[in-house]
Amino acid sequence: MHFLATSNNWERNSQERVRSFQERSLQEKSLQKEKSLQEKSLQKKSLQEKSLQEKSLQKEKSLQEKSLQKKSLQEKSLQEKSLQKEKSLQEKSLQEKSFQDRSLQERSP
Repeated sequence: MHFLATSNNWERNSQERVRSFQERSLQEKSLQKEKSLQEKSLQKKSLQEKSLQEKSLQKEKSLQEKSLQKKSLQEKSLQEKSLQKEKSLQEKSLQEKSFQDRSLQERSP
């Protein structure tokens, strides 16, 4: 009888150890799965942030390039206006000189 009780206890303990091991194994798998999902989520978030940063940098670069182009066009326009003004002044000066020369020639006998 004592042997039978001991055997039953051993059997129960053995079953309990197996059940406990299976529960721990399931918990481990569940934790690993959760950890894997979190890592994938972090990687995805990191890639999204990196993508946003790259887009932001590209946008900033594009804006800077446009600003430089605009400034370059403005400078070119100012130079052309300045050249036109200079040319116009030279023409006026030549016209005045020509007028003065004609006036002098008409006055001289």
